[in-house]
Amino acid sequence: MSIRETLTTCLSELDRCREENIYPYFLSLVSERFGWVPKIEEIPDDIRARYKWMPGMSVTTSEIMVGGYWGQNRNALFLMRTPDYLDHVKDEKVKSYMTEKNDDHKRSLSTLKKKLRTKYPKQVHDYSCTYEKEAEGKLYLSGFEEMGKRVLQHFKTMLSLQYPTDSLGLSPTLKDVLKLEHETFMFQRSQVLLGREESVQMIHSYIDDTVKEHVPLVLAGFPGSGKSALIAYTVKQCLTNKKYKVFYHFIGATPGSTDLFQILQRFFLEFMPEGTKMPDDLQEMKRYAHTMFKYAAQVAKKEGYQKIVVFLDALNQMDDDGDAHYLVWLPKKLPEGMRIIVSTLEGKCLNSLRDDPDRKSDEKKSIELSVDPLVKSIRKNIVCKILAEYNKRLDDEQLEILTDKPDAGRPLWLTVACEELRVFGEFRKLTQKIRDLPIDMIGLLQVVLGRIVKDHGNELVQATLCLVETSRFGLLETELFELLAMQPSIPGAKIADDLAFEGRLPMAKWALVYVGLRQFLRPCGSSGEGRLDFHHRTMSKAVRKMYLSDQVAQRWWHQRLTEYFDKCTDMERKAEELPYHLECSADKEKLKEVLLSQDMFKEMYKDNSKQQLMKYWRFIGGYQIASESYYDSLKRFITDNNLTEVLDWAPIQSKTASFLVDIGEYTIAEDMLNEVITTLVEKYGKDSKELCEPTYCMVNLLFKKALQYVYGAHPGYRECRIKGLKISELCVAVNKKYFSKDKQYLGRVLLTCGYFERGTSCLEEAMNMFENINDQQGLAVALYMLGEKNQYHSDLSIPTEMFNKSMGLCSSMFGKFHLNTARCAQLHGQMLWNNWTNNRKPEFLENCLVLYQQEVEILCEVQGDLHPNTVRSREDVIIILQNLGRDEEAKKYQDQQPNEHSAL
Repeated sequence: MSIRETLTTCLSELDRCREENIYPYFLSLVSERFGWVPKIEEIPDDIRARYKWMPGMSVTTSEIMVGGYWGQNRNALFLMRTPDYLDHVKDEKVKSYMTEKNDDHKRSLSTLKKKLRTKYPKQVHDYSCTYEKEAEGKLYLSGFEEMGKRVLQHFKTMLSLQYPTDSLGLSPTLKDVLKLEHETFMFQRSQVLLGREESVQMIHSYIDDTVKEHVPLVLAGFPGSGKSALIAYTVKQCLTNKKYKVFYHFIGATPGSTDLFQILQRFFLEFMPEGTKMPDDLQEMKRYAHTMFKYAAQVAKKEGYQKIVVFLDALNQMDDDGDAHYLVWLPKKLPEGMRIIVSTLEGKCLNSLRDDPDRKSDEKKSIELSVDPLVKSIRKNIVCKILAEYNKRLDDEQLEILTDKPDAGRPLWLTVACEELRVFGEFRKLTQKIRDLPIDMIGLLQVVLGRIVKDHGNELVQATLCLVETSRFGLLETELFELLAMQPSIPGAKIADDLAFEGRLPMAKWALVYVGLRQFLRPCGSSGEGRLDFHHRTMSKAVRKMYLSDQVAQRWWHQRLTEYFDKCTDMERKAEELPYHLECSADKEKLKEVLLSQDMFKEMYKDNSKQQLMKYWRFIGGYQIASESYYDSLKRFITDNNLTEVLDWAPIQSKTASFLVDIGEYTIAEDMLNEVITTLVEKYGKDSKELCEPTYCMVNLLFKKALQYVYGAHPGYRECRIKGLKISELCVAVNKKYFSKDKQYLGRVLLTCGYFERGTSCLEEAMNMFENINDQQGLAVALYMLGEKNQYHSDLSIPTEMFNKSMGLCSSMFGKFHLNTARCAQLHGQMLWNNWTNNRKPEFLENCLVLYQQEVEILCEVQGDLHPNTVRSREDVIIILQNLGRDEEAKKYQDQQPNEHSAL
């Protein structure tokens, strides 16, 4: 290992400590030796400048200076061993090894100790030890108990200052965790911004209304042009303006941040009132997005803000599931008081934001701000600043050649090129090296990575690159230690006997790898212990081109990660990674086995991951396979584990049934819930708390199942009504008993149960609850359900007013394309139909048709043309048109119907 590698490996770890914690937890044990002193001419210039290296300084002294001496490091502890024990040492070789012989080094050691005592009088302590014996040239010492107590007490005290005990046990919310991750990335990227002053001013002009168009602002440019830095820098400035409520999301910056559902989920959690029901899936969330943006702007205005400013960086890095990249979820005409700034590369996202050629000139879809290449003077300035940090510079000719390169206008290209030149050691060949640098970003990265692989660990560096790129959300360092210890390191490599120690890569070997790749890796989140991922997506392209260009190589690495995470005991990480790699390996049987595990199901059936669980089952073969598999697997699990007590198996079965209800597999779910409810009632009676969850789940199931059928005419509907009436009485009773204080939850229970009751007491109680806690969503649903209950009222204006008020709330709280909006239209239409059958007033039937057509339009958009609800609604429209004598129009709808369907 060269001097550069040795010093960089040691000192860069201390740099990381300072980056992650301003005051590192640093323990220095100073004895009677000064340590290795390299010759000053052997120290590379950049290391000499960076770490203030002085002639005669030992490596140990440098580590003490970097880790503990510089700054006022309150967390450092310096322990100096007293030399008393040496009086008992008989072996002169041992004594010689334990003491410093060089007079210059003795003086330097004495000076170091004095400096430490002077600067940190309360953090420097002497400690003694006891001579035990000498054997085979080794010295045995004891009596370190007091020293150990001092170390423990010091770091306990300092840790308690940084992490107060009153914060223990407080779990951050999902909103807090996600926001902190993006905040960390924002601060990392916003530290320096050169040459973009005009762009920053244009963004602020757009936000401040100097630009009048209420459309999104789009930052467009090539990879590495500095769009993320520009967004981050502007975000940081906007956060200082108290008139703005700022939301920012850096796509690709953190685990899960490329998922559109998470992007919109973050916005929902930040801006929607507490208690607002979040859409259950991505499709519903996309339809709700426009309403959500509009409502958020209204709420912010009431709170005293002038504007909501939304920043979305790197739209092109979103998962391209369905129509995400067509940006149907992003409002093109912004609500009053909202500004949206996005960035993207050329492609589908940018095309969706650009004006169509046939659009009118005054109907702009967006304002486009091109992030152009940096001008020559700025390029030179950046190069000089980067190299000066390492005490290096280029002459005028070299600077001209470098900044004339085609991609030198991209900050990322310049940064990588400077790093490559910084470590190039042959001064006379430097000019030619600059000429030979590839002109494109991918080419430059391939050259740099090739050099790093050669200089910093060969197969280990290549393996690290492939593992990080193949992983779903990046990898923890601790995971990399274990993954890199697996043999062979890369496909086709020889087995290395000395690679691992106790199943882990030694820290010294990892440190060398990390030093080489450090500029390209970054931890996701607020701590260096976060998962390591690439700093820029261009790295991914380079790694794929170099090492993952074919499916055979990709599958090898997916299988390596499968093997590792299959044995992982951290269920959160296992759930994030293992199913993903099985999907990528197209191993459906193994994926099915993993998803059926109770631990995996428990981890994945959560709000932030159940969409992914559904996606995996669609990949395996569909929801019917999922329902049958979960049923069989659960029964085996109960039998194999001898779960004879109902409280041991009932909660698991209820949770599984709840998932089956979510995916529309009602038959098996109903059987499972019936078994749970019957057994609980037999064991504990009808007023046990354990009945709350399964009875509510059953009411939900029957409610959703009932809506599949043509209203009132299908025997399946009547069956749901009879069952629902019976179970809802039990559901209301137990939930009122145990959840009377949770008005939000109890109101939802009363709403669903109110659908089945003969009177209106549940619905009226729910409506009052929602009014008292200002739950506009719950109120919207309560009103249209009460409208249905009052449809035969002698004064039709009463239910009509309920429906009209509900439709207004549905439109504002849920949006046009939402199931609740459709349900309100359908029930209003049903009231008009039933009244038409009694008095045959044509205006009732005409208005009824409009409402049912509205329902069909929404259901086609939300659930698809052949969904049971859509088929049922379309059948209603056909019947109405036929009664109006409009048979040709009815035939058009009839042609869209399937030949056979359970809803008919």
